[in-house]
Amino acid sequence: MTDLKNTVDVTSSEEYERLARMHFAEEHARREKETEENMKELGRQLHAFVKKEAQLQRIEDKLDQILTILEKAP
Repeated sequence: MTDLKNTVDVTSSEEYERLARMHFAEEHARREKETEENMKELGRQLHAFVKKEAQLQRIEDKLDQILTILEKAP
């Protein structure tokens, strides 16, 4: 009876380890996917920021041109 109990314990221990590895792999995959999604979102936000920055630079250039014209006016 002791041999059967030890066998069951080993089997359940192996099953526990298998389930733990599977859970770890699933959690790792979930985190990788989440990280990838976050990186894509940051890329979109950076692109939008750069686009707005370029728009602001064009506005600033136009304002500088207007200021130059006004300074030269009598």
